[in-house]
Amino acid sequence: MNPPSPFPLLAESDANIVAYILLIAGPLLAMVFFFFWRKTKQTRDLMAATETSPIGQLTEGPAEIRGRTATSEVPLTSPWRQQSCVHYRFHI
Repeated sequence: MNPPSPFPLLAESDANIVAYILLIAGPLLAMVFFFFWRKTKQTRDLMAATETSPIGQLTEGPAEIRGRTATSEVPLTSPWRQQSCVHYRFHI
């Protein structure tokens, strides 16, 4: 006598239901993956194309800056690195 298999065979269950689930879920998961991949690629390309500029030459739009700044209030402490900073945004 053969021991029972821990995985049921598709032939023993209703294979049509499994096939329909895979036909619907597969393309949906592929579309979601493609959307997030494209969004990540756009962000990465924008970051690579943005040139570093001094603080005094800031313009509107995306910017990468370098330089030092001072604050008239007590500096904030960043939640991740526990370093003093002027501003941070923590979004979950």
